[in-house]
Amino acid sequence: MTQQAEPKVSVIIPVYNGQAFVADAINSALEQTHDAIEVIAVNDGSPDKSIEVLNQFEDRIKIVDQENMGVARARNSGIESATGDFIAFLDQDDWWLPSKIQRQLEVFKLNDNIGLVHTAVTHMDGETGKTLPPLNPNAKPAEMQGDCFEQLLLGNPLYNSSVVVRSSTIADVGRCDPNLAGNTVADYELWLRIATKYQFGFVETEETCYRMHPEQGMWDRRAMLQAELAVLLNIKNETAWKAEPKLRLRLGQLYDELAVNLYDFDEFDQARHYFKKAFDVCSNTRTGFRWLASKLPPKLIGMLRN
Repeated sequence: MTQQAEPKVSVIIPVYNGQAFVADAINSALEQTHDAIEVIAVNDGSPDKSIEVLNQFEDRIKIVDQENMGVARARNSGIESATGDFIAFLDQDDWWLPSKIQRQLEVFKLNDNIGLVHTAVTHMDGETGKTLPPLNPNAKPAEMQGDCFEQLLLGNPLYNSSVVVRSSTIADVGRCDPNLAGNTVADYELWLRIATKYQFGFVETEETCYRMHPEQGMWDRRAMLQAELAVLLNIKNETAWKAEPKLRLRLGQLYDELAVNLYDFDEFDQARHYFKKAFDVCSNTRTGFRWLASKLPPKLIGMLRN
């Protein structure tokens, strides 16, 4: 009787200025207890010595070397080069425990309609190695199991480095959208597309390590929020969001947070616009006060905030 081959997992690692940490990410992928691993590192035009670090792994990994096109296109380049039955995403400064992929594949076996499996995540200080509290203590990734599209609309608690997706699922719903403004929420938009057709699975043990460090890339928060709003309003129009209490609150909070970020960057007219939209969606004292206060002279607002 012929023994069935293990499913191959292609690990996609976008690399940009990753010379300090990317070797840790690659080694954690190569040291998985699941043997059939293909590591694809996409050097996205790094001006540092990332490519030299990658070359040290020789034929143990595949290297895609391209001009800088952003993380969404880098992930797509990796997917295009992948030959695995599954696609695993890993950011250059994160790493995995050795059992991660094996535990996720066990979840995939439970249900053929599971298109994505993610894991619990531990947060580590990149300098001291100490465990840190989560970035968002209100996030509940464990709730993202089964049919979770509606829940996912309320926020994205999934860490990119924790996610494995069936290659057939990617072939069905499409790759990352590189045209999203700001190049910041392509992963969230992909999870939403997957959730419309497939179930999610979850590994409760903390198999993914998220490294927090001073060199960590900081997204333009304004661009991220604007892109997130565009994605969500493309799924449901504003009227539909206002029709349900949870969705109404989510939209109002996004408008309000975007307005605050715009104001902090002296984009006062746009800030007032989104403060008003926040008030229109969630008509309460707090949003009303912010909208009215945004009409005051900036210097006076600065004094009030101080």
